[in-house]
Amino acid sequence: MICDAQGTYGDKQAIKREKELFRRMIASRVDGIIFVSSVSTENREKYFSQIKKQANKYKNIPLVSIERDLTSVGIDSVYFDGYANARMATQHLIECGCKKIGHITGPTHMEIVKERVKGYKDCLKENNLYLGEEMIAHGDYSYLSGYVAVKQPMEQVPDMDGLFCGNDQMAIGVMKYLNEHGKRIPEDIKLVGYDDVFLASVLEPSLSTIHVRKRHAGIEAAKMLFKRIENPNENFGQPVGIKMDARLVVRQSTVKTASGDWDLVDW
Repeated sequence: MICDAQGTYGDKQAIKREKELFRRMIASRVDGIIFVSSVSTENREKYFSQIKKQANKYKNIPLVSIERDLTSVGIDSVYFDGYANARMATQHLIECGCKKIGHITGPTHMEIVKERVKGYKDCLKENNLYLGEEMIAHGDYSYLSGYVAVKQPMEQVPDMDGLFCGNDQMAIGVMKYLNEHGKRIPEDIKLVGYDDVFLASVLEPSLSTIHVRKRHAGIEAAKMLFKRIENPNENFGQPVGIKMDARLVVRQSTVKTASGDWDLVDW
């Protein structure tokens, strides 16, 4: 069974649909559930205690979270280190010579957004670079939101020479805005995305980005779930967390002479 709550993170209607989808799957006596939740950090403890109670009511249905670490609320998780990955992206811009680096990120209430913002800020502070709140703008991970969000920091800091974007889709919107306003990439401003979607490798210029192994995260989550199903009493009540590694892919949006990087393995 594959279900979609059809909404953005933190959206009340999406959460309502998500709860109903959990209820249906549990009522159908599924053997396990892998999920990416729409619930915000502030409400997760109460929310997931209710979901777990439902899942354990008639039979112990194991749950596995992808993308977010929910081990603190007793749920097995396969997740990414947003803090370290944000530092990696920001440090690359610094090593490319950038002095004023902005950040286009996602909605403020998202845990993964807070992690990346902190990683970005800490990296700037440790390198004694300028950091102002006007350097940070929030989108919703869509192309359009990147295009709209970058306007404010670019107008307030016209000499900005580096941008770290919270995903590749927003980075593509940012590229369109910069091109329309006469900013050359990477000569005038350098750009790093996040995710390494296939489109990032075929853009002109191609997009430097953080490659996260999402396909492998799905594989690890499935392995974790099968293990729980086949060995229900092994380490019962002790959640397992797997942190997935990531790597920086350097392309032409930060290094003009970078060669193309067509990594088709994960597609």
